[in-house]
Amino acid sequence: TLSSARSDATDGTAWGENFWITISDPQTGAQFYACPATGDASWEAPAGHFVMPPNDAGEWWELTDEARDIPYYYHTKTKETQWTRPEGFVIPLNIIQ
Repeated sequence: TLSSARSDATDGTAWGENFWITISDPQTGAQFYACPATGDASWEAPAGHFVMPPNDAGEWWELTDEARDIPYYYHTKTKETQWTRPEGFVIPLNIIQ
């Protein structure tokens, strides 16, 4: 169903262990690689895996407010944060956080 598909995409299970993303740390600008499905992170690009480069227009990340244990959303280009899930592609980084 749509709700279960959205849930899978949100918790990272739909991403698969071979799918990694390139992340630029918002504070330092340092790039590293992360797998939303497993929570693994590395300074080196993982060999033998698909690695998605960062989007110049920015991307939405799903993170967790640890004090409230609820998701929030951060846009990497505009630095906007919001509680409501944005339309379109959202990268679930809760497990990596």
